[in-house]
Amino acid sequence: MSESPKHPNFVLLTTNASLYPSLLKGEIERPGLYNWIRTFQTEGTELASMIKVWAEFSNAPQKLNQYDIVHINLAGGDFGLAFQVKDYLDETTKLVVNMDYSVEHLQEKITKTHKSIEIIATDIACADLAFGVEPFQVSLMNWLMTVTKQEKQCVLIPHPVDCDFLSKPIDKGGMFIPYDQRNDFLAFCWHRYDKQLSIPRTILGNLPKPEGQQGLLRVLFGWSPQGMTIRDSKDLMELVVPLTGWRSYLYMLAHCLWGFEYRFHHAASRFVLECASLGIPVVTTDNCFLGKFIWPELSHPIQDFEGLHESICNIVKDDSLRMEYAKQGLLRVREFNMPASRDRYMANLYGVPKEEEDEQ
Repeated sequence: MSESPKHPNFVLLTTNASLYPSLLKGEIERPGLYNWIRTFQTEGTELASMIKVWAEFSNAPQKLNQYDIVHINLAGGDFGLAFQVKDYLDETTKLVVNMDYSVEHLQEKITKTHKSIEIIATDIACADLAFGVEPFQVSLMNWLMTVTKQEKQCVLIPHPVDCDFLSKPIDKGGMFIPYDQRNDFLAFCWHRYDKQLSIPRTILGNLPKPEGQQGLLRVLFGWSPQGMTIRDSKDLMELVVPLTGWRSYLYMLAHCLWGFEYRFHHAASRFVLECASLGIPVVTTDNCFLGKFIWPELSHPIQDFEGLHESICNIVKDDSLRMEYAKQGLLRVREFNMPASRDRYMANLYGVPKEEEDEQ
């Protein structure tokens, strides 16, 4: 076990130069991969300095040893990057890789880069720490290590969320809207890689009126023109919010009272983290890891249409039950806030000190 630096010098390394514009215009605040940059940011460090393109080091790759942690996301053009980098790092610089693509969509992503799935095992074998963001994904990563006869094991570390910011009242610089200022909106997130709305729409049909209210409106967030016209979408949901900047989306989401996440694939779910941080209980399918973790009572198998519908009806018609689950979400989501995520990351990378092991 090597000694853990108190304030590690962290860099996210990629081959994708186009990351800079979107990340540094506010998207870096979104829950997910790029929040690791903010999690490890120290006072006086510019965020831009914590994102580097591999081409910057091509003539002098040993300069990567100025960092304590080099982090690579296994995606797109970055498949195989860990393998290229590893030999240039000395023993004081740790190499971390993560995978956050849904397993069901992984083949499409890999073949676009003309590589095979075994490239993931090669990258994992090079790393000091390899992790996935939900259990099904981690199982695949470990299976790849088994079939390629390598000993490295992967762990589960969901990406962080800045729930301190999201849960802070909006009049104090956060995003939390008081419940008496919210609308009777039920939020549903469109996932462009599924392009499916018909089944979720049937589950959201014939809902009861909220307690003491006239009725609710179903709001579709994140619509894009891939596979469905906006007219078709409005036939399925009363309100349609196209893809927009994260702050704008979040402000509208913060006005909702209920959420629904129906996944056709395994996922961690950034939408769940956002809703939980905003005090919005979410009914989810059980292939949504974070939904199942935060609200196991509201999580159902993907084919349990009746159970999903009943759970939504229960939190819509019973305001005290909705508030109970809202409070549960606000509490349990803190398992994934930035300080807790940093501790989990560092413990897996550097190991738990002996004295801490003895206390556990």
